[in-house]
Amino acid sequence: MKEKLERIKRMVTGKEPTYKKLKVSELKIAEYQRGDLSMKKVREYAENFDWDVFETPLISYRDEDYWIVDGQHRI
Repeated sequence: MKEKLERIKRMVTGKEPTYKKLKVSELKIAEYQRGDLSMKKVREYAENFDWDVFETPLISYRDEDYWIVDGQHRI
């Protein structure tokens, strides 16, 4: 993850990313990212969740809201 961030930082100019702990209730998901998610699938994700391979979700702050860019299923 650190290498990926460094690569992105070299490609992008401007403000550096910041890290902040957010509540799930503060996050928004764009309509196009929504899919059908059954309780069966939720149980499957929960049963197979592994903190050792968990990556931090990517959130964008725009229009005074926090939007999930990547990681909506993990959240």
